[in-house]
Formats: sequence, C-alpha cells, structure tokens
Amino acid sequence: MLNDHLIAALVNRPCSVCGTGSDQSLLVLEQNINLADLDGFGFASRKPPDNQHHQLLQCKLCDVWYASPVLNEATIHKLYKEASFDTGDEAAFAARTYGKLLAHRIDLVPDTLSAIDVGTGDGAFLLELKKLGFQAVFGIEPSDAPIKMAHPSIRQNIINKPFQESDFTPGEFSLISCFQTIEHLSDPGSFVKSARNLLKENGVLMIVCHNRRGILNRLLGRKSPIIDVEHLQLFSPKSIEYLLSTCGFKSVEVSSFVNSYPLRYWLRLLPLPKPFSRFLQSLLVTLRLDKLVVSLPVGNLAVFGSR
Repeated sequence: MLNDHLIAALVNRPCSVCGTGSDQSLLVLEQNINLADLDGFGFASRKPPDNQHHQLLQCKLCDVWYASPVLNEATIHKLYKEASFDTGDEAAFAARTYGKLLAHRIDLVPDTLSAIDVGTGDGAFLLELKKLGFQAVFGIEPSDAPIKMAHPSIRQNIINKPFQESDFTPGEFSLISCFQTIEHLSDPGSFVKSARNLLKENGVLMIVCHNRRGILNRLLGRKSPIIDVEHLQLFSPKSIEYLLSTCGFKSVEVSSFVNSYPLRYWLRLLPLPKPFSRFLQSLLVTLRLDKLVVSLPVGNLAVFGSR
C-alpha cells in the first residue's frame, strides 16, 4: 500500500508514449508500493531490486508498458534530488560500454563540437565523450549525491537540476545522450521533442533503455530488476522506435548490445533473498571473484535517431 500522505501526489495519465487512454490498455501488474520501506537508495541508480512498482499497463497501440497512476513531478524531483549514490565503479563500466557503442556509430554525428548527457549521474560518460573528441560537453543530473563524486575535471560541467529545454539554445548540440533515464521521465515524448529542438541539423539523439521484451526480462517476469518504482515506462523495440519516429526523428536504429560489469554487480541485481545475496557477495570476495568482469546480453537497447 502507498503511504496515506502520498496518495494526494498520485496522478492518473494516459499512455506516456502515444497518449492513448487507459481503456485501450491491458493491466500488466497491480501497484505494489510502500515508500516507508524505501531508504535513500529507493530512487538511486543501479540499486538492488526491491519489488516495488506502480500499476503497469500495456498500450495496445505502441506496445509500451506505462505506469498509472504515478507520483506527481514535484514529488519525483524531490525523491531524486535526495537519492543516494554508491555505484561509481559500475557507472564507469557502463560509460565505457556506451562510449564503444557511440564510437561504432560516430559517423552518424555531424561533428564533435558539443554534446549533452541527460541523467549523467557522476558524469562518467562525459569523460568518454572527451576521449571521442567532443569539445564542449555538459551533463544534466537532478540528484545531488553523484555530482559530489564526479571527476574534478568535469564536475563543473554538470547542471544539478531536471532537464529543461528552455535552459539551452535551439540547434545547440551535435549529440544528446540519455542512458537508462528515459524510463524515469514523466513525459518521455516531451523530452524527445525537446531533444530534437536542441539538436542541430542531422544531430543525433542516442538512448539506452531496457527492453521489456528481452529474453531475460521475460523469463524473470515481475522479479526482473526493471520492474521498479522508478520506472514510469518500459519499452520494447517497437515502442521506442515509435516514440522517436512520431517525434520527428529519421533513420531510427534500434539494436541490442552486451553489457560488461564486475560479477559483484550482476549478483546485486539478482532477485535473491537479502541474507543469501549478502552471503554470495562475501563468498565472491573470499574467492577473489567479485571484480571479475563478465559480459552479458541482459536485454538493453541502443537507439540512434537523427534530426
């Protein structure tokens, strides 16, 4: 049950991708939230699964799973601003993976003059952008904690607030990236339209998101770590392509890829009882396997769209 004092913060909404009403949607999961059980990591990135989630509906038109009702934006912004952060090492591994993905498709980007990373965390991807030759790089991050852990060379490039189109100039960027963040946005369509406005001609929007139709996520079902109170929508290849195409992007590419993380992080994501998970984590340390890097196709999508 949701805490009584937060019931007033709940708002119903139609499909967050195509706007279709809930009467054209199928119930996937009933709401299961008790925010009293969520600590500072409840709205943190790469947290262990806690099996809390909003009611999820599947849109018959665009195939997205979307949450409704959801907490209003003011409440969500407060929760993210105060969220904890302790996954700097994992953020660096993710950034290197995303950097390789971008390097393989750098031909899509018109130039390397300017880029902005939305939901940048500690800014690890900004360092990768620098390695790829981008001259002016910026990050958007609403949470306070990860910015404090950012590398000193890029900390001043991170804007500590939610993304707003009005903070920038139309046509300002060659590349806008958004990694594992599109699921968290109250209005992903508005964000994608804003991104298109801020890109120069032939500029690129690069998104990484979960694939709810990925084999592992389908096998785990409601135990999958992507079923989470932070995720206000979950995409399939069809729904993420639909989102970018209907917002005016051309030549949309959607593909799967392999993630690489230390074994300790993969174990952290498994839906195991906490005592057993802690035991296995200790065992990995004892066996000196906790830092072993393992690459797995866990069901994520890389998406590129050109303005």
